[in-house]
Amino acid sequence: MAWGHSAHRVVGLIADQHLAPTAQNKIKEDFNITSLSTIANWADHIKRKRSQGPWHYANILEGERAYLQKRDCPDKDCVVEKVREFSVKISDRSLPISDKLKALKYLVHMI
Repeated sequence: MAWGHSAHRVVGLIADQHLAPTAQNKIKEDFNITSLSTIANWADHIKRKRSQGPWHYANILEGERAYLQKRDCPDKDCVVEKVREFSVKISDRSLPISDKLKALKYLVHMI
């Protein structure tokens, strides 16, 4: 349970302390979120409902030193690729705010 409920909340609190003031203000203004700890566990609550378990990890072959997308996550269904995907979504001005909020929640949880 190293990454259980409490650990995600603690990491969210630590992340709050390292956010640039402009990022903190943007998160508060756009999403009405004053602490990342409040959304840190959202992805765990819905992962079973949406079959998103694989999004929480990446399997790299034993003995390998580097992540290679084609080998380690060919379907782009792992944490590395999802972090990339949601990072793009959160800054996409054409997406609705609800999609950006989901992207933020996933990023907070995964990172």
